[in-house]
Amino acid sequence: MSKLYIIGNGFDLKHDLPSSYYDFAKFCKTTNCELFETINLLFPQISIENLWSNFEEGLGQVDLKRLYDFFYIPYKANIRDDKFLELQEKLRLCFRDWVISLKKLTGNLQKHYVFDDNDCFVSFNYTDTLETGYDIKSNRILHIHGFAKSEDEDFYADYLFGHKQSPQKTEENSDSFDYLSKDLINSLRKDFQIQQLEDKICLWKKDCITLEKIVVLGHSLNEIDDDYMQELITLLPNIPWFVEYLDYEDKCHKMNNIVRNGIAKHSQVVFIKS
Repeated sequence: MSKLYIIGNGFDLKHDLPSSYYDFAKFCKTTNCELFETINLLFPQISIENLWSNFEEGLGQVDLKRLYDFFYIPYKANIRDDKFLELQEKLRLCFRDWVISLKKLTGNLQKHYVFDDNDCFVSFNYTDTLETGYDIKSNRILHIHGFAKSEDEDFYADYLFGHKQSPQKTEENSDSFDYLSKDLINSLRKDFQIQQLEDKICLWKKDCITLEKIVVLGHSLNEIDDDYMQELITLLPNIPWFVEYLDYEDKCHKMNNIVRNGIAKHSQVVFIKS
């Protein structure tokens, strides 16, 4: 029986990799303190107290007044400025450097799972833990958000991260957006690879792999990835989902998400204790 594994950041954390957004916050503060302070200033929803745990969602809620003050632009002036492009590039470069640093730690991991040769994987992580730690063939893995291919990698746009919210309006009941904040928020939106997911599963089916079970390891099933989960329901209907959880609170959180995104309505769901 071939299984499709949905791999989230909890998988890497279980292998003692410093791969949480809290770890990214520490990396950013250490390597580029100015950038760290700027992110905290412009995106107040990215909570320092919560250790940047809501980093992606927080990128969709910029403080407009602070944004204009930071760029020395008259408040609500409908003009563009290239400074936010510099901010975007610095953030993505810092993120790339962090991902590359994680790759150096994946070579000697203690294994916690046993996978079959015909199992397939959709990984939401940026690491190559599956390849280096478990010797999974690359054609069995879809890195839906990109991953660290080499330590000297210069191309950072492969790493997909960000929010899925619509840009904020400058005034309530207004149909026009402020150009600066709209561009900044749009530039930090996550591009969803729905077609890539569909193509990969179709390819696995052509390789005579029959996926009869979906197993979720270390993925929170949060709203930001609902589009992917709903696509999986369509592509692989009526097969059971097995969801790993850490404790009672984690189980309740995932249960609520499973009800919200429709998995529970279309498939049998079994919870498995980590």
